[in-house]
Amino acid sequence: MKYFFIFSIILLGFQSCQNANSSSSDAPKIDTVLYQTKTLVQFKDTFFDLGEVFDTGKVKIVYQFTNVGQSPLVIKNVKSTCGCTVPSYNNQPIPPNATDSIIAYYDAVGKEGPYRKTIQMFANTKEESHDLSFKITVNKKK
Repeated sequence: MKYFFIFSIILLGFQSCQNANSSSSDAPKIDTVLYQTKTLVQFKDTFFDLGEVFDTGKVKIVYQFTNVGQSPLVIKNVKSTCGCTVPSYNNQPIPPNATDSIIAYYDAVGKEGPYRKTIQMFANTKEESHDLSFKITVNKKK
């Protein structure tokens, strides 16, 4: 009887934890609410002509932008069209009038010739996505 009582209390405790978790998951997450509020973003440059480089390393590209809207800017995702370009970005809300950047690294190792690459940013802006691009010519190091 004593063990039955202890087992019942433990079971009741687990049940109350499950109920607490299910009620909190019904509420929308803060980033979901922010993402639904539209804002405006202004890029300093959306295209770079990087000229000619040698095939010996990575090239850094910085796309600077300002949140010119009235709501926080939430970048949901930034993706590249290929694996040779790797973007990184701030995943925290960016307040109105704040400036930040998306940084991309292009891996030129083993490449040769002219390339044009595009990066897409998805955010809570009036335009769902923004295209950022660059062109580069990679030469073999002799």
